[in-house]
Amino acid sequence: MKLKKEYKFILIVLIIFTINSCVEPFDAKTENFENILVIKATLTNEINYQEIEINHTYKFEENSPIAETNANVKIIDDLQNEYQFHESTDGGVYISSDAFGAQPNRSYQLSIKTNLGKQYISEFAELPLSELNNNLYIYKETDNNMNGISIYMDSYDTSENSRYYRYEYEETYKIVAPYWSAYDLVSAPNKEDGVSLVLKTKEERVCYNTVKFNEIILKNTNKYGENIIEPFLVRFISRDNYIISHRYSMLVKQYALSREAYNFYETLKDFSESGSIFSENQPGFIYGNIVSEDDPEEKVIGFFDVSMVFSKRVYFNFYDFYLGEMRSYPSSCLITSPPESSLWSLMNSGTVKFQNENEGGEGDGPYYLVPLICGDCTVLGTNIVPDFWEE
Repeated sequence: MKLKKEYKFILIVLIIFTINSCVEPFDAKTENFENILVIKATLTNEINYQEIEINHTYKFEENSPIAETNANVKIIDDLQNEYQFHESTDGGVYISSDAFGAQPNRSYQLSIKTNLGKQYISEFAELPLSELNNNLYIYKETDNNMNGISIYMDSYDTSENSRYYRYEYEETYKIVAPYWSAYDLVSAPNKEDGVSLVLKTKEERVCYNTVKFNEIILKNTNKYGENIIEPFLVRFISRDNYIISHRYSMLVKQYALSREAYNFYETLKDFSESGSIFSENQPGFIYGNIVSEDDPEEKVIGFFDVSMVFSKRVYFNFYDFYLGEMRSYPSSCLITSPPESSLWSLMNSGTVKFQNENEGGEGDGPYYLVPLICGDCTVLGTNIVPDFWEE
């Protein structure tokens, strides 16, 4: 769930711990808990289906936030045009019914009516105009005695309308099952060993996985004479991380922010990095630009942000940097050849895959098997090629 880390740190201010001894073990429990609405809402200039997330805070010992379901969500502009949102299959995520984007010299307001009839509204916000040029750079480097790939970004804004920026990035990587076979073993009661080889009916050799990172990355250019963001490290990936073993892509989105939005995210970032939950230096509540229309004193966590977004994507292959070197994989992929007596029970367990026939090789059985993860890439990703993917 997105912003999960931030939710937990936000709840630090709502938790009271009773500690009888600094050396005795104890289970941290929430003594006092306040149910607060948490809203993540960024409207961009991209003509796209916009997304808004609405959840509730959750207790320290719980695993995930509580989604706000069946809410009425809309964005209203200063000409009283309304853009309606509907709830997606992901709880607490609302998507605009039509694709649209924020326009220059217009102001926008977020309106939410919860399932219980409570009304929330944001301040009006305008699109910060910006003319960004950004670049991603890929280098083979060593970091803390670890070999790997570093991805850097810089940017230059030819306008002076915005000096505040937030970054998000996601990575997509190709997965190739190292011991894939075109055949599966299936039940065949009429055969002596009870199994038969058939051609696979789905793609299990090549897959893809996309991971979105929720780290808060902020930059501003106030200390520079020009509106320049100097190169900074977005991500370092170890050479032994299997995600770069074939082909890797990163998409970075750079948002031009208002000063108010930047200050909110900066406070949220400081909050999430404040250290141990047992620290005596606990920050206060984080106020945004969204309030309750029913109760002005009610606490609401969130900021309705209207931003220009600039995207940049890069690709690279493992052999671009490590030609002829061995690739990594998240399993040692031990090959076994079990006896016929245990063959079908192993296949039926869903933990192994057929790899090859054993024609007088090592092992007691007639077939070689490998762990599921080594013969079926869908354990680690999806076999659907992303729309944007390039080879």
